[in-house]
Amino acid sequence: MGRKIQQSAKLFATVQYHMIAAENINSFWASLCIEELVRNGITFFCISPGSRSTPLTLAATRHAKTECLLCHDERGAAFCALGYARARGPAALICTSGTAAANYFPAVIEASLDAVPMILLTADRPPELLETGANQAIRQQKLYGDYTRWDFVFPTPSSEISPRFVLTTINQAVYRCHFPVPGPVHLNCMFREPLTPEPIGFTLSPDFKFEGWQNSSKPFTSYSPGQNTLQTKSLHALAALLDRTEKGLVIVGRRPAQQQQSLQVPHFLHALNWPVYADIGSGLRLGPPKWPVWDEKYFYSNRLCTSWQPDSVLQIGGSFISKRLQSWLEHNPPSHYIHCDTNPRRQDPGHLITERYDIDFELCCGELAVQIHPSAPSFDFQLINDLIHSVDAEAEKTLSLETLNEPGVAMLVSRLIPGQHGLFLGNSLPIRDMNTFALRDGPAVPVATNRGASGIDGSIATAVGFACGLARPVTAIIGDVAALHDLNSLILMKKAPPIFLIIINNNGGGLFSFLPISQYKQDFETWFETPHNLSFEKAAQLFDVPWAQPTSMAVFKDVYRRACLDEKSIIIEIQTNKRDNFTLHQQVEQKMARFINSKL
Repeated sequence: MGRKIQQSAKLFATVQYHMIAAENINSFWASLCIEELVRNGITFFCISPGSRSTPLTLAATRHAKTECLLCHDERGAAFCALGYARARGPAALICTSGTAAANYFPAVIEASLDAVPMILLTADRPPELLETGANQAIRQQKLYGDYTRWDFVFPTPSSEISPRFVLTTINQAVYRCHFPVPGPVHLNCMFREPLTPEPIGFTLSPDFKFEGWQNSSKPFTSYSPGQNTLQTKSLHALAALLDRTEKGLVIVGRRPAQQQQSLQVPHFLHALNWPVYADIGSGLRLGPPKWPVWDEKYFYSNRLCTSWQPDSVLQIGGSFISKRLQSWLEHNPPSHYIHCDTNPRRQDPGHLITERYDIDFELCCGELAVQIHPSAPSFDFQLINDLIHSVDAEAEKTLSLETLNEPGVAMLVSRLIPGQHGLFLGNSLPIRDMNTFALRDGPAVPVATNRGASGIDGSIATAVGFACGLARPVTAIIGDVAALHDLNSLILMKKAPPIFLIIINNNGGGLFSFLPISQYKQDFETWFETPHNLSFEKAAQLFDVPWAQPTSMAVFKDVYRRACLDEKSIIIEIQTNKRDNFTLHQQVEQKMARFINSKL
């Protein structure tokens, strides 16, 4: 005999369900999905309003252990989930059918390319309404192409299908968003009406395994992935190669924020004692280094870059920002280029890598540090080691201007940002200025960037999600075009830990001033420079966010410090002139080149 589910909203004593809504079969399946996600540690949900997703929305918002964030548009919701995942782990997205799901696509691409886990729950029409001209019905199966790690279509809920099917599908989705390579997973969920929790009884067949799940707090299926580390033979071979190297360079590329606070890699770098180029997304660019430094500003000096060239390169983590570094390596290919990263995607635009290890370097660097016996530093190594302090001091002196300037803002933030903050950097110039001009006497805070596809969309939403994931304030620096692109996400700033949003407003695409197209003046001004002549003051008023516009570097310093002390979200708009900014960068490069050459 089957078991009749009565018309009560929650079942406890009758069948001892754990917060499983059973008003009707739609509510039941949706509640199973959310409960199993929670049991797998996914408790943060970015929800956009819609009718077809009602069962999922109610199941998530009514669950006692979830944290749900209302996101008015799906694009912002997806980037918010992306930012959260960068800080803590996967979040789940819920949206209705139609183009709502399509708006997730930019963040899905970014998550896929940068190996960031997320779960997408998209509601859909039942099969009999597809390809019929029914309202808000599109082809949602495989909507995101190859950019998902796994995609699956839930059939319309039915009492003839065991609840265990729902649970094992969720368990598989969670596993696939983590392993073997993290990334987005898409679950397309078909629902027939009624979508509301209208009490309609249904029958389930007795199932002792499902009833055992009801009375536990664990997922139905537990996955135990193996550790992604080096075998002993490979470890010895890598240690021997490092020991043989006379001139070695370590590049630490982009790493997840969860790894940036670990001491394993810093201890290894200290033991290896090679010069280290730390990308701003590595978490090792900020704060005092305990290893020799190869700095971005060194590329200003052709003499230095010609006189010292590595014969071996060890790259840890993902890709790096610096075009100058990439060009230098391509013009002077090292004999050995070793790359260690968990993402198997080829990250080798110059086709230089000779040894590739698909490993989590955190898991093996401790043992590797014990096995290496690096050779004594050469004279030029000592010169490089001693150079960084004077170079940073000279750069600070050069940029100690009263006039607001973009590299100076990056430099000040790197020193003044509170240690309990996170830092989000928008693409275009903000991330490049921080990578080049950040000082090393400030705190080593966790850093997030969207460098998988390097787009400017979703920057504000990502910063909000990053703050939610860290559960602490975030300072974000983005450009004006990026801010315009994601303006509606300003509404999310009031729903998160404090966001100190610094918008560099140079009235258009400032980065294009550094590109060859800038030489074609008429086309450049119309189609690339794209001046908008806007201030963000009215936008701040619209979204009820405090706004400030400093008029000098001293005033900016004071405004930023006070905002951090007040711990309230604020927009700080920095107005600059893109042509003056381009000229300043050229002057700094020329002056730093002369300074470095004088030390050689």
